[in-house]
Amino acid sequence: MSTTIDPPAPQPHGTSTDPAAPVASPPPAQAPQPTPPGGREAPLFSQHTAIVLVMAAIIGGLVSALTFWKSHSIAEAALAGLAAAGVSIPVLHKLIG
Repeated sequence: MSTTIDPPAPQPHGTSTDPAAPVASPPPAQAPQPTPPGGREAPLFSQHTAIVLVMAAIIGGLVSALTFWKSHSIAEAALAGLAAAGVSIPVLHKLIG
């Protein structure tokens, strides 16, 4: 009667059943991203975008105030102001661009 010994099953990389085996080191930490020249991060909005949005808000506020002065309805004033601000954004973008 002959007995055969099966070879051990292969272990995934980095694991071992041998207690004396060296422990795998963790992967290196990701290097920090370099900052742009001058040490500051890029702005959220460009200067052009900020000017266009501020001017649109001013136009919308003026239209809203004038509409409320005429109709005494907050809903009409809000709708007119939002519409005026929305319509003025593409116009201002082309004018200031």
